Amino acid sequence: MGNNNEFKKPLLSICIPTYNRAEQIQRQVRSLLPQLNDYIKLVIIDNCSLIPIETLFDDLELCRFTIIRNKINIGGDANIIRCHELCTTEWLWTLSDDDFVKEDAVSQILGLINKSSSDTILINIDTNDNKCIESKSDFFKGLIDPISLSNLFWISKCVYHESKLREGIVFYYNSLSSMMGQLGYIMYSIINNPSFKIIKSDYNIFQYKNQGGWVFEKFVWRNWILYIISKTQFDEAHIEYLGRGIAKYNLTFINERCPNYKQLIYLNLNRYGFYKLLFYHPNFLLKKIALLILPKWIIIFFRNNVLK
Repeated sequence: MGNNNEFKKPLLSICIPTYNRAEQIQRQVRSLLPQLNDYIKLVIIDNCSLIPIETLFDDLELCRFTIIRNKINIGGDANIIRCHELCTTEWLWTLSDDDFVKEDAVSQILGLINKSSSDTILINIDTNDNKCIESKSDFFKGLIDPISLSNLFWISKCVYHESKLREGIVFYYNSLSSMMGQLGYIMYSIINNPSFKIIKSDYNIFQYKNQGGWVFEKFVWRNWILYIISKTQFDEAHIEYLGRGIAKYNLTFINERCPNYKQLIYLNLNRYGFYKLLFYHPNFLLKKIALLILPKWIIIFFRNNVLK
């Protein structure tokens, strides 16, 4: 990653966006402090919490990291993008306040960065896979898999080569309402650069991962924005894989996590089209149609007695 002189300055920022989670941010920061060294900056972006973050730590702790407090609550997604906007180092790890990390997490991240090449734009950690993606086709085809898709906007699993990605931050802002603007940020760089690498690593650096603090129903309503913006701004056949991936992701989880699942099934049928969904995701679609037309007692009976 460079000579010794270059290594004297911070290489990686660990940025934690947080709001009204005093216990979680205390635990996360205190697990990170023993892991910090001269190559690391730890920054907390406080979204105007009712209890200011600086009151949660003593002076010896406060001198080891930076707190940036927003004047008003700007929303969770906007607070995440502040991590990118305010980053001053070459690399950025956006870390949730409640995805608690292991005691060697930072050294593992630095190890992956040091092994990466100069054209690496993203290190995707805890993916149950070890590979390097170097083509647009491989990247976009990977979006069809719901797990691979979600790993690319799960903030704690993403370590960004921020100096390589920064020119695409305007696209991140444009797609922020989708709740998966991080994915748009990466897509912009891939589409506009002939050479790139994305490293997928199976390193599990977490003690505990929060499976999602936001409302999944809201996510289903909003995620299609990224597909619409991509279709209107990029002349790329690959973007269709994004539509297929989002549709499959939504169909996978709608009835499991959303109280108004019938409404959301209709929403996805209208968005992506019945014939497209039937062609690309027949099993998922037929299951959802069964949910729409069968009496609730039959569905409960099958779940309890047949599908165990």
